[in-house]
Amino acid sequence: MSGLSPNSVDPWRFADAGTAVRGEIAVSGMSRLASLLRNDSGGVTYELFFALDEQNLPVITGRVAAVFEVVCQRCLEPMPLEVASEVRVAIAGSAAAASSVAFDTVIVEDKRLSLAALVEDELILALPTAPLHAPGEFRPPDYAGAVEPVVGKDANRPFAGLSTLKSGAGRGRS
Repeated sequence: MSGLSPNSVDPWRFADAGTAVRGEIAVSGMSRLASLLRNDSGGVTYELFFALDEQNLPVITGRVAAVFEVVCQRCLEPMPLEVASEVRVAIAGSAAAASSVAFDTVIVEDKRLSLAALVEDELILALPTAPLHAPGEFRPPDYAGAVEPVVGKDANRPFAGLSTLKSGAGRGRS
């Protein structure tokens, strides 16, 4: 079974049935993710497959992807950032049950899993700490004319003013 996803699902029932869900979520509805971006425009696409693994644990596999607008931390200019993440998490009903699983686990205590929250968590983890333009895309800003050149007799002596401090440094000491 596949199709558009509901807001929240029963992951154990979906895993038993081998359900696949796909859809799109607006970034504006993901406040934690949107706070890390330059703006909250656009959407996130996802495709998630619920199944039981070899140990009969309910697992979710799939992919989430989006293109965000972020601020390059090198030049402080806006830039597009393509983010994609492969999802592989187990479902557990408690922290005790999660501790026995060897990979990432989502704890679902009330029998309902918010797909939007799961997708948002995966994308937050996939974001780089400091987004940067790719080496070939970075163009340093043009600072020509932004600072007036120093002219005159002290043009080649940026620390000339310190000489007055040096000549008066010996005074007042005993």
